Amino acid sequence: MLHFSYRMEIRYENPVGRCYFTIKCIPREDARQRLLDLKFSISPETTCCFGADAFGNRQIYGCETIPHDRFVFQAEGDVEILRTDYEEKAAWENVGIFRVSHGKCVPGPGLTSWYRSLGIAAPGEARSSGVCGQDRPLGVAVLGEARSSVVCGQDRPLDIAALGEARSSVVCGQDRPLGIAASGEARGFEGQDRPLGFADSAPGEDRGGSGGDDYGICMALMHRLHREFPYIPGKTSVSTTAEEAWSLGGGVCQDYAHIYVTLLRMAGIPARYVCGLIIGEGASHAWAEALCGGRWVPFDPTHDRPVTEGYIKLGHGRDAADCAINRGLMWNGGAQSQIISASVEQ
Repeated sequence: MLHFSYRMEIRYENPVGRCYFTIKCIPREDARQRLLDLKFSISPETTCCFGADAFGNRQIYGCETIPHDRFVFQAEGDVEILRTDYEEKAAWENVGIFRVSHGKCVPGPGLTSWYRSLGIAAPGEARSSGVCGQDRPLGVAVLGEARSSVVCGQDRPLDIAALGEARSSVVCGQDRPLGIAASGEARGFEGQDRPLGFADSAPGEDRGGSGGDDYGICMALMHRLHREFPYIPGKTSVSTTAEEAWSLGGGVCQDYAHIYVTLLRMAGIPARYVCGLIIGEGASHAWAEALCGGRWVPFDPTHDRPVTEGYIKLGHGRDAADCAINRGLMWNGGAQSQIISASVEQ
């Protein structure tokens, strides 16, 4: 179980006469987490309503009619983290919007050029080979050295070649290298990496078609992005796009998530931006989820790892704007400043 607290204080240069607000700071409930307890307060006090947006993100909304020069929201609660390594099974009617570029996740010349240098087959251009009687894309041609192995009697390039140590597993009676070798926090399952200590329900179970290849591509892109895009606070802002962050040569968790989502969609993998809280950080955090074998699987490119037990998900969307914790409309107020503090403890 994780206990979280979140406090947001907005100070205004001049009194605000009226303010409409929407706050998305209630943890979601899905296959990976369950909300056990929640307490919150708003100052100045006002009547609030509860609801959900088009993505199912929980929200608190209302209107402040008392003139004020400070707005404070505080929340705390307990979340049970369940032993599974995916967020939820996909509702296929909602997948399409996460396939296409949108908002801050639109590639420009810089990201496009780098993506092409990775040698990933573009959607519609991928070739296929028979695996257990099913067609599947070849995945990644060259992210390291490209070699080939026989799968069900056909030659095909490796999903990922030697991004770490290469191990093998048996597919249809043939040996084949795993997509990504294990790091200190990962181990192989069904030919793919998986966080340690998780239950047997894995992204590879009940996979059809290319789920296994997609997971390998997700891991490979995360490793490469983490290696080539440095974490530099203060270099970007909340309005920075994925392409702008890449051109600037560094950024923070929002930028990692935006770039990663952009790259996954370029590879033909539906992906969504996630906002939440994690152990060890004093503010909100951002990561991403990718659709692998019909399940939304979470990855944290900032820390170069699959999402594990120390994460609390608040919301998801096409980019950061869809799941921003605070949005509002106010009359007067002038310049404003914001102070955020957050904590997550076991």
